[in-house]
Amino acid sequence: MKHYQVLILGAGVNGAGIARDLAMRGLSCALIDKADLCNGTSAWSTRLIHGGLRYLEYYEVDLVRESLRERELLLRNAPHLVRPLPLMIPIYKGARRGPLLIWAGMLAYDILSFDKTVPWHRMMLPGAVKKSTPGLRKEGLRGAAVYYDCQVEYAERLVVENALDARRYGCDLYLYREVVELGPQGVRVKNEDGEVELLTADLVINVTGPWVDQLLQRCGPSFPRQMGGTKGSHIIVDSFPGLPQEALYVEASADGRPYFIVPWNDQLLIGTTDLRSDEDLDTVRASRAECQYLIDETNKLYPQANLTLDKIHFTYSGIRPLPHTPDGKTAAITRRHQVVDHPEAGFPLLSVVGGKLTTFRSLAEEAVNKIFKKLRLPKQKCRTGQRPLPGFSLLHEANFSKLFAERHGLSVPSARHLARTYGAWAEDIAVLANQQPELKETICARTGALAAEVVWSCQREEVTHLEDFMLRRSLIAWQNGQGREAVDAVLRLMAPLKGWDAVRCAQEKERFLRRLERFRVPD
Repeated sequence: MKHYQVLILGAGVNGAGIARDLAMRGLSCALIDKADLCNGTSAWSTRLIHGGLRYLEYYEVDLVRESLRERELLLRNAPHLVRPLPLMIPIYKGARRGPLLIWAGMLAYDILSFDKTVPWHRMMLPGAVKKSTPGLRKEGLRGAAVYYDCQVEYAERLVVENALDARRYGCDLYLYREVVELGPQGVRVKNEDGEVELLTADLVINVTGPWVDQLLQRCGPSFPRQMGGTKGSHIIVDSFPGLPQEALYVEASADGRPYFIVPWNDQLLIGTTDLRSDEDLDTVRASRAECQYLIDETNKLYPQANLTLDKIHFTYSGIRPLPHTPDGKTAAITRRHQVVDHPEAGFPLLSVVGGKLTTFRSLAEEAVNKIFKKLRLPKQKCRTGQRPLPGFSLLHEANFSKLFAERHGLSVPSARHLARTYGAWAEDIAVLANQQPELKETICARTGALAAEVVWSCQREEVTHLEDFMLRRSLIAWQNGQGREAVDAVLRLMAPLKGWDAVRCAQEKERFLRRLERFRVPD
């Protein structure tokens, strides 16, 4: 039995952010998850770091300001992961949001981001829009607005870096440990071999997102329902001609819901839907109807795109961790977060309800401040706003890939993949590849991923299964084909590092391929 001051349940972006903040302030803590880092909701967003332009319609001005402030901090502290992204909003006759409303929203957004480093918005006349994006539907076009937010291409790496930095400051990581009992006596966790371990703590914080209520049920007493998130699905397709340089933030003709068309990972990410759902949280997937909805709306906007279901590379879907709101429009459900106290538990227990990718750091700061107060500990200043993430670098700057490739004798695609995925750690991986020439082997032709990544990641990044490396460390499974061609090469390198025999390798391959079924368009 091991004792901690705080146990954090849930290793998504909020849990990892809380763990990092706690550890940096000197508290003993452990981060626990029934699966891997970023195995749930944090990976299913549109991968934008944004202020929430749409939230202005619901007068959530303070949430927009908080989000815009956090966006700037991430640009400063994680420029290798978070990058400026221009977005175009086409404006059509008959749309719910006309030019005046869009302009007013743009102006308010700029004012609320007065301390920003990205450019201010600009309005475009129809002729300029047609020239910028020749494939766009021209009938009824009244102009467009262009503004800036940011993109986190690999949200998984954002979570991984927060968790690894928490570990560096002393936080213990318990991955693939399911909580089987939660109460005053402690938290019992079970590993994949069925072994149960008791961990005790002065306080437990439940940061499991949509799973918050499921975990509370393991306490015994009846807790009021906290979560009522909506389902959001995305499709990934090849880019098509006639697109602008910017991403697109557009209004669906069918129901007026805004959705995005975003350049992502050398493909296009289109989404999201917003539906109430009672699907199993562990197996939720995009429906065929949702995929068709996104395809139809995109084809209406870009008639020459000619998208069809069979052109989708893969999909992904998840449940937003929103507060329970039984009535009303799904778009109106607040994206604010709450740190809920549970005195009925009989021991110090908190739950995080709501939140979004952009505000994970400020959410963590608020939660940790509350933890200090609840445990009656002397105040400690939060430092996460000032300290860069461990992969911090400016490796994304123009021409870096070419220079990095020349310095280490790599191909430009491999250098680019290393830099955009691992940031400053790309240097360590390249050095390892040069020290052991066999590790310069390209294991994934689509991305340029190197064998050295497998060795480096398995040694340093808490890799338990093949799918962890493919989906949440190297990200090579987020291409057309989802990395299937790389599986055997990766397993050949992982097997001696993990002590796997042929049977275990076959099991890992089957597990990964079974996992990919979740991302397929349903028949």
